[in-house]
Amino acid sequence: MGRRTVIVCAGDGVDPGFLRSFLQKGDVVYAVDGGADYALKAGIMPCCVIGDLDSVSPGALREFKSKGVRVLKKPDQEKTDAECAVEKALSDGADEIVLVCALGGRIDHELANILLAASLTVPARIIDEKTEIQAIHSKATLEGEIGDTVTILPLTQAAEGITLKGFKYEMENGTLPFGSTKGVSNVLNKKKAVISVTDGVILVIKTKGGKNETK
Repeated sequence: MGRRTVIVCAGDGVDPGFLRSFLQKGDVVYAVDGGADYALKAGIMPCCVIGDLDSVSPGALREFKSKGVRVLKKPDQEKTDAECAVEKALSDGADEIVLVCALGGRIDHELANILLAASLTVPARIIDEKTEIQAIHSKATLEGEIGDTVTILPLTQAAEGITLKGFKYEMENGTLPFGSTKGVSNVLNKKKAVISVTDGVILVIKTKGGKNETK
């Protein structure tokens, strides 16, 4: 049976209260290296700590080890710790993956995390207190507040058959070529919007509030 897996990464931290409130009953939590410190601060017990363990504090590692949390050291330098955690989650039966604390810090790690989530065949999102990022391969419902800013970027050479419903700037069977900025800074007009694409992959970035400055 599938399950939602929350992976606490080692990028910029989020408010511990947000992390606690976001978790749902039945979620499985993985802490990625220094993400273990974020989990400890939020009072969250991960099922394991995974990574090359070069950024987790000795105190967090001792605390989780003392409580029986598995520590999986992955010295593989050909993959990031986040990718190792995602692979472990999928092998353990995850049917949805959420990455938190995966933004900020080094831009190469940030982009790598975004593309990692976008490459998955199971639903995957990156979230923090203001931002939610996901790739759409066919159709999805996007939930938020009226006025939230939404940017849509093509990840393939061209994304075709794009339809947007519930936005200030709607689209019907449109096309976004790779590199196009046409989809930047749209705005939710409804609390539930629908996005679909028939050919290609699009990256959807929702930001709470914000001003529509480029339209």
